[in-house]
Amino acid sequence: MDGDQKDIIRRNKAIIHKNWGVIKKQLIVEDVIDTLIEEGAVAVDEWMEMKKKKSEKDKVEELMSILLMQPNYIPIFQKALKKTKNCLAKELEFHGDVDSSGIFLFLS
Repeated sequence: MDGDQKDIIRRNKAIIHKNWGVIKKQLIVEDVIDTLIEEGAVAVDEWMEMKKKKSEKDKVEELMSILLMQPNYIPIFQKALKKTKNCLAKELEFHGDVDSSGIFLFLS
């Protein structure tokens, strides 16, 4: 991974950290989980554990921690948000993109 890719990952992680509270308030995990599972960003067993959480905020925190541990999946999260038409998709300006095959593209 070159310096540009590391910088994009660092910036994407910073966006999640900076918007943690907004994400917790506005995200409904069920709205994005199918795309995240289909694209390999979240394992089915991780989702089954998340579903056991009592509150939506707890589910969101667990999902965000998964994404922060695997920041190359953050653009897949962005793709999932765009599919839902959730206003978060516009608010969170992540860097990079995912092509139609699920390959992470680093954009400057």
